[in-house]
Amino acid sequence: MRGLALGLALLAAPAWAAPARVLSGEHDGFTRLVVELPAPSAWTLGRSADGYALRLDGSDGEYDLSQAFKLIGRSRIAALAADAQTGDLYLALACNCHVEPFEFRPGIIVLDLKDGPPAKDSLYEQELPGAAMTEIAIAEPQSLPKANPEQVDAFAQAWVDTALGIKPPADNPIEAAPSELPRSALLDPGLTPLRDDLVREISRGAATGVVMMDLPEGAPMPTESQPDETDDQSRVGLENLGALPQVRIEGTAAETADLAQDGENCPQDAQLDLESWGDDRPVWDQISQVRSDLVGEFDRPNPEAVVKAVKLHLFIGFGQEANGLLKSFGSDDPDARLWSSLAHIIDDSPDPDPAFAGLEACESAASLWAILTRPQEPTLRPNLPAIQRSFSALPMRLRQEVGPRLIETLISLGEAEAVDVVANAIRRAGDPKDRDIALMEAEVAASDGAFAEADGLLKPLLDDPGPNTPEALVAFIEGQAARGLPVPPETLAEIDAYAMERTSGPEGAKFQRALVLALALTGQFKQAFETGASMPEIQADLWRLLAALGTDDAILEQASVMPGSAAPESARPIASELAERFLRLGLPGQAQIWLAGAQSVDRMLAAQIAVANSDGLSALTYLEGLDTDAARALRTEAKVLIGDDISVAADLAVAGDGAGETAALARARDWPALEQKGQTEWQTAAKSLTAQPEAGLAGPLAEGAAIADQAQATRDAVKALLATVPVPENPAP
Repeated sequence: MRGLALGLALLAAPAWAAPARVLSGEHDGFTRLVVELPAPSAWTLGRSADGYALRLDGSDGEYDLSQAFKLIGRSRIAALAADAQTGDLYLALACNCHVEPFEFRPGIIVLDLKDGPPAKDSLYEQELPGAAMTEIAIAEPQSLPKANPEQVDAFAQAWVDTALGIKPPADNPIEAAPSELPRSALLDPGLTPLRDDLVREISRGAATGVVMMDLPEGAPMPTESQPDETDDQSRVGLENLGALPQVRIEGTAAETADLAQDGENCPQDAQLDLESWGDDRPVWDQISQVRSDLVGEFDRPNPEAVVKAVKLHLFIGFGQEANGLLKSFGSDDPDARLWSSLAHIIDDSPDPDPAFAGLEACESAASLWAILTRPQEPTLRPNLPAIQRSFSALPMRLRQEVGPRLIETLISLGEAEAVDVVANAIRRAGDPKDRDIALMEAEVAASDGAFAEADGLLKPLLDDPGPNTPEALVAFIEGQAARGLPVPPETLAEIDAYAMERTSGPEGAKFQRALVLALALTGQFKQAFETGASMPEIQADLWRLLAALGTDDAILEQASVMPGSAAPESARPIASELAERFLRLGLPGQAQIWLAGAQSVDRMLAAQIAVANSDGLSALTYLEGLDTDAARALRTEAKVLIGDDISVAADLAVAGDGAGETAALARARDWPALEQKGQTEWQTAAKSLTAQPEAGLAGPLAEGAAIADQAQATRDAVKALLATVPVPENPAP
């Protein structure tokens, strides 16, 4: 059974001005703790006597543990403890498990407790020095009655049988043997696997306290056994027997789902049931009826009519008109603030008083409107099942109105499955050939990497101009930029015109981004960097496109860095590519600057740059352990730079390069080796250089004549050697 979603909140605050908050979540296969720090901090995790200890630099030992056990039991974590003196946070384990930590983002540390032993090379299994608890505040799980496992399974079986239409006998239905049941109580054999899976999964959910099972009125209920007095998170609810068969989230999980971030209750579905606020009659007939009742006796507003009129305008998607009614007539209804925010969301306009802010995790339709609020920065993980369910329940017109925006948000969150669900709901709301639907499907296809499909959907929208052609043009430019492909010059002119029209509108930023990308995609990188200078979020894309599409002139103009300076941080993902471009341009100094800013070092590229910079020692360091033909050739060049000609000669001998070996031995002045291995002319020269005067000559005249003969021989050998060297075509004057 899937675990509950865990929301993460990143709260800006001065360093350690507030306690570090600890949240939790139960997932399939692991338990997650999230430590939200008031400010980013270095941290260390290690072993303590009872489990693990987390140590934060600068911590004053204050932790908010009030929410730590809201969603989890004690199957893996026995207790949490904060040491007021050392500032350490202790995790007492209740299982054979280990912790795998990571930093979700600066200021948010995630601790995943997973079953089984840790990896052999884990850095977090060493004892944390000084980890000794002193004055400790312990957070214990809430005490709930423990469910008897047999009773849980029995009740789950009764629930599933009722849901599948199986009717066991009234007397002792749970304990009756299959052979004793009437034919009406037997399950179709084809449904047996489904029944077994349902019983197993529902039992697991009930045993962990996240599932509540209700039976229809009159359905037999298994006999409850006495609960164990041991405190635990597990429980099974058996109330509301008059309800239809259903499974719903209850207990601590429901408390979290039904609470906003600030602790207030989430608005319920009944308060946001837009589908019931209108009917199938012609829109203007409904509007005419509700407006006729707005003012009653003595020209006083009729409160009930005002509420009905506001709701109707929201039902048909007239947000501005709904807010106009609220401003003109007012309303004391406690839900008026919700209606005002709904009006802003439907019209996609900024809301000065967003009623749905921080409600992304609600179990009701509030989660849908929270994720659509503009401007909005989700601080909790969205409740995707509730969002999908609530969107599918909207009137058709509203699905078409807000659907594309919802898909845009879901794409940005990487929720591909939720995008498909919403897209299907929009298709049911209108003609699949509708231009808006085609645009939406193109954006979905592009987000999945199916750019050819996206191009096919966008082409008709661009060839036949219509209301959504500007948005289609933006989608086309984004797709080309994602692939690093250029766009025609006319595309730049079109997007420039659209961007000017929408400068002050809510979509201005999107069109301005498309304009900057189009400048880069048409090769106008100088204008692109200048126009996008105030848009930090686009810088990485511009550097990527420069590396992919930039000419040599563009690279030199935009990417040259002053000596002593560093490459831009936003260019780190493609720094190696630009380093290689500068190396090919014959500028190893620039290549070295860009290589220093790369996210990871390509050792071969680093060695090539070092050789180009005459740094043989660094090149040999980079090449250590590399054994390819290219690496061996580069290693030889590096050895030449450091003057290790003897080793160079040995390498070239292995490679079968006789001429190179001879040249290396000559540079090393290894005349004996040259006499043995060198080519003919070098052998002759080496032999003359190593020759000794003949012994036993009579008198100095004979010795002098011998020396003169040897010198002549050497001279002849050198002359013959020089004759093998070709004369340069354009000798220097």
